[in-house]
Amino acid sequence: MNIEKEKNKLINSVVKARRKSGLTQTQLEEKSGIKQPVIARIEKGISCPNIDTLLKLLNPMGKKLEVVDKNKKMSQIEREIEKRKKEVEIANILSKVDGSGEPEEIVKKWIQEYIDLELTYEELMEKVVTHIKSGN
Repeated sequence: MNIEKEKNKLINSVVKARRKSGLTQTQLEEKSGIKQPVIARIEKGISCPNIDTLLKLLNPMGKKLEVVDKNKKMSQIEREIEKRKKEVEIANILSKVDGSGEPEEIVKKWIQEYIDLELTYEELMEKVVTHIKSGN
């Protein structure tokens, strides 16, 4: 196991969670009690947080630290990706609004976000339907 790689994945997950929650580093400071410069150093990989700090950062974003069985988690992720690939077929059909038979670039981006587990199926379909209704 590559410890540095695992630490980087964890820190990247924290940064992604902060951004997805819409919090700036300053807002996260206010909610977590962890100073913004410390948050910046952690996010840049300059500093490694202890468990208390990590838990304080995750709490305002509605996230938690969890130990999982990597083998079990992988099979769950693989099943989820397969499910999402099948559902993408539906989204592809709905996105063919310009008659070319190809989804528009923005829809391709949303589909990729869905496959990458960044969007739920409902969020994906909402974006696609809104896009179709707006005529864009």
